[in-house]
Amino acid sequence: MTIKMKPTSFDFGVTDVEHLFIDEFMPYCSLEELQVYLLGLRFAQEKKDINLAGLAKLLHLEYLQVVEAFRYWEDKGLVQLHDHLEDTFTVSYLSLRDLYLSSNYEAKGGLTSLDYSLWHQELFKEIGNQLAYPLSEMECQRLAEFLLGKDINKELVLMAFDEAKLKKNRTFEATKLLSYWAQHGLSTPEEVLAHQERANLRNFQYKEILSALGHPYRQPNIGERSCFDTWLDDYGFTMQQIVEEITRITRSKQNPNLNYLDAVFKNLYHGDDKKEEQSQTKIDEDALRRRLGRKL
Repeated sequence: MTIKMKPTSFDFGVTDVEHLFIDEFMPYCSLEELQVYLLGLRFAQEKKDINLAGLAKLLHLEYLQVVEAFRYWEDKGLVQLHDHLEDTFTVSYLSLRDLYLSSNYEAKGGLTSLDYSLWHQELFKEIGNQLAYPLSEMECQRLAEFLLGKDINKELVLMAFDEAKLKKNRTFEATKLLSYWAQHGLSTPEEVLAHQERANLRNFQYKEILSALGHPYRQPNIGERSCFDTWLDDYGFTMQQIVEEITRITRSKQNPNLNYLDAVFKNLYHGDDKKEEQSQTKIDEDALRRRLGRKL
């Protein structure tokens, strides 16, 4: 299948969009950011005056959406914002070609992705083969810089890009995943899958406990997760024990708070410890009586 352009019979005007924008920025921006950039570019090339409110009206967007979109493009280095006054400003579009030649769009020190090792070249190619949209030059350089000095399994890198392929900024998301896995000591895809299974199980347990408390459709907050982890890991209660105890409590007490529940499970746990201590003490006392009786 090929993509072709049919010759036009009448010219209604053309907006020039640099290929660098399409290759390096368009795949990762939101629809609103893309709309604002392109319509603003059209008016900039036609040298027509239009303000932010006018852009918002033409695009059927909120005024603040246009403001945030231009701030996004300023952060990316594609526009400059002048004459700031609260949420209004003047926008100047910059040439991507000039930026590419004069700044960090070319790798520092004149390096390109082709200057990296054969291992990197093969990795870039394999990532491109498994993604619908191959890595751009900028993505190759960012990935190579991230991997510099790190001993990371190639299969792990491929796995990270596979999980991040639908994200807005896939290279950033993939490297964030790799950093997270490294922090948790995960160095192979098998270890990552095992970790994910444990995380999925714990999330299921959180949901079961919240359902027992009458909140089946929300996520636990930090305090709740900490308490649930203590009940499961430190106290060693099973899910059945936890759910049964919550059911017993909620029969007589509506909406028990977390501190109350935590105190109940803490007492249950330490109560079992005391029973064990008392049982052991009784055994020791009986043994002592028997020894004393034999002596007498």
